[in-house]
Amino acid sequence: MRFLFALMLALAATVTPEVALAGDPTVAAQDQAIAYNDRLIGLQDRVGTSLLALFTAFDGGSANARPALAVLQSETASVLAEAKTIPPFNGDASLRDAFIPLLQFYSDAANTEFPLLISLVERAERGEDVTVEATAAQTRISEREAAADAAFGKAQNDFATKWNFSLTPNELQEKFDAQ
Repeated sequence: MRFLFALMLALAATVTPEVALAGDPTVAAQDQAIAYNDRLIGLQDRVGTSLLALFTAFDGGSANARPALAVLQSETASVLAEAKTIPPFNGDASLRDAFIPLLQFYSDAANTEFPLLISLVERAERGEDVTVEATAAQTRISEREAAADAAFGKAQNDFATKWNFSLTPNELQEKFDAQ
């Protein structure tokens, strides 16, 4: 799951406009499109920061993971609610409408799969072998995330192409890479 979220951030994070001619009326629209994209990615970064904190907390065991999970649950709920209030860009809701299911996935994972993973860590701390269950849970998470990531990635690439800007990685990507 870390890989897929990190990959999405690499493709989706920060943008830079292509070279535009001075006085070109599309420049203002392009800048607005970039700001719109950046707003969505800012929300995704909030979730990503909370995910990184949870992944780090898992290294310290279940006692550390529970508080980090509570933060992730709160953050995903807040970000999802905020994203739902963002209007379409110039009448085009495709980017936002692909983004919301990705956020919904993270919210659902924070409320179902991650608590399960914490309970598996607790069982492992008591000496139980939970390898098969943990692997199955991680596979389910990764498969669901891949579908949401792919849809958002396509919508974002289409949006960037339509508004003539390039997608580039952001700093959060480096933090995911270090995990």
